[in-house]
Amino acid sequence: MIALMVAFGCSSLDASRGIASIEDEKISVLDSRGREIIFDSPPGRIVSLSPAHTEIFYKLGLENQIVGVDGFSDFPERVSNKPRVGDAFTLNVEAVVGLEPDLVYTTFDGPVDSLEQLGLRVLYIFPAKDIEGVLQNIKLLGDITDKGDEARDIAEEIESKIELEKSHLSEMGGTLRVYYELDPGLYTVGGQSFVGDLLFMLGLENIAADSDIPYPKLSAEIIIGSDPEIIILADGRDFVSSGTTIDEVINRPGWQTITAVKRRSVYVVDGGLISRPGPRIGDGVGEIVDIILDIQAKQF
Repeated sequence: MIALMVAFGCSSLDASRGIASIEDEKISVLDSRGREIIFDSPPGRIVSLSPAHTEIFYKLGLENQIVGVDGFSDFPERVSNKPRVGDAFTLNVEAVVGLEPDLVYTTFDGPVDSLEQLGLRVLYIFPAKDIEGVLQNIKLLGDITDKGDEARDIAEEIESKIELEKSHLSEMGGTLRVYYELDPGLYTVGGQSFVGDLLFMLGLENIAADSDIPYPKLSAEIIIGSDPEIIILADGRDFVSSGTTIDEVINRPGWQTITAVKRRSVYVVDGGLISRPGPRIGDGVGEIVDIILDIQAKQF
């Protein structure tokens, strides 16, 4: 997952969002390359190469139209029954072609040219960098698949959920410094990332907010010197088999001077909810809000 995030973060492509227009029952989409893709009818066979958008397709009720997914698509659980075609670095192009898709949806540009040269229709939309981008992508997929009304209902539901969660923080005084760990190698989220935007939205001070890349790798010295008041583990072993534990973080050399460690304000979250710009992001916001409220409760 970290390799995928770094690959996305290092792309030189502008993070433009998909734009759809409908005329004479045809749907025209401007993808992240600025290229127009026209749909004469909703695609009946879809390969999704994005875990977040696999979730969107399922949320829209399009399970039967999904004929293949990438190796990271793991929600909902029944997606495990779909054929796997690899990921950003090990895509099995022959397997994709064999599924005879009407549409291949991707958020990375690596396979685009090779798939298009084989006559497949590929929609490349850069990953959402903020909540608004998630909502726009949901509406875009709804327009393409003739699920526009459902998509708008889902977007409104997510907006309402987020506003409700944010309202719980209305009396929050000051800011809390946070270190959000993506990987035991000390990769985190910068201010230009999706999660970084989410942390800022919730009034948290991300210690890596000033990074000029979305997913920087920090040194232990920088983290200790930044003295975060909250440590959030999106790589916790509760959710990632190769992840870390709270006790391991607390016992890292030199970390005992960090305020979050001294106060035991180290939390494990489901990275799939928070780091993945999909339809469950309202629940992800709720997890972060619960952490903030727990810390506030400890202070009084």
